[in-house]
Amino acid sequence: MKMFFSRIVLCLIILTAVTPGFCLYAEEAGGSGLPEADPASYVGLTLEALFKQLGTPKSVYAVRGIEPWQDDVVFVYPTIEIYLFRDRVWQVCPVSVYNMKIGDSINAIKTLMGDPLVGTEKYLLYQLPSQAWPMMLRINLGKEGRAASFFIYRSDF
Repeated sequence: MKMFFSRIVLCLIILTAVTPGFCLYAEEAGGSGLPEADPASYVGLTLEALFKQLGTPKSVYAVRGIEPWQDDVVFVYPTIEIYLFRDRVWQVCPVSVYNMKIGDSINAIKTLMGDPLVGTEKYLLYQLPSQAWPMMLRINLGKEGRAASFFIYRSDF
């Protein structure tokens, strides 16, 4: 059990180092035409399944990691950015999630989500219900402790 916890902490440290601070290009867009799905449901999709569900992205960019295996390709849709490693989605960055939006206060977030698993001045981490693998929600905090971005990702990746 101690080794399992150590691995989770190591993964969280690595993700803290390589996860960008905010979605770069996704923006709140009314009537975006995207299906209203739980953003966590996109994690694990293949490219083919992603294109069937969301269509062609409006743009694409790369995120370089410290190590080559940490490099990602990011597909930008109107209200979500999809991070891919090889041929699968491993992380998403929606502009709003679980009734939270950019700019919400820590108090508003905690009212909706409860106390975080980990909380710092820079981010809050919540464990999400597992699907095929363990999932985490990271809420990056900006000025005055307000939500700056949301990342849902496989915590075993």
